[in-house]
Amino acid sequence: MKTFLALALVALVSSADAQVADYSTKMLNAVNAKRAEKGLTAVCINTKLAAAAQVHAEDMAKNNFIGTSGSDGSGQMERLEAQNLTVTAAAELVGAGYTSVDSMVASWLKASSDYIYADYPFIGPGYKYDKTKQYKHYWVLDLSDGEGETCA
Repeated sequence: MKTFLALALVALVSSADAQVADYSTKMLNAVNAKRAEKGLTAVCINTKLAAAAQVHAEDMAKNNFIGTSGSDGSGQMERLEAQNLTVTAAAELVGAGYTSVDSMVASWLKASSDYIYADYPFIGPGYKYDKTKQYKHYWVLDLSDGEGETCA
C-alpha cells in the first residue's frame, strides 16, 4: 500500500509540473506570435526568470491577491536576485482569473503592450491554478535582459 501511495504522489507532482511546463510553452508561443505580427524577433524562456515568475504566481495564488509586490513586500528585482539573475532592465506582468494563455496575453496586450513588444530577449512565465481561491488562475510574465544568460 505504501508503494502505491508514493507512486500516486509522484504522479500528482509530475502532473502539476507538466501543467506548468505546458503553460510555459503556450505562453512562449503566444508572445512570439504577437511579436512576429510586428516583425519583432522571438524571445525565449530563461529558466531563472521562469523560476522567479513561478514563485510569484504561487505566492499570488496562496495569498489570493494580484499585484507585482509579493505578499512579503518583495519586488520583481528581489525575486530575480533570489534566482541569481542579474539584469539591467526588466518588467513584470501579472493577472488572474483568465482561463487560457490566449485570453491572458490578450488582456496584457490591451493594458501593457509596450512590455511584450519591448526589446527583452528573455521571458519567464509563471502560472498557478488553485480551485479554492477567488480567481483560480494566477499568471505572471517576467521579461528581462540578462548579461551572460541563455535560453532554457
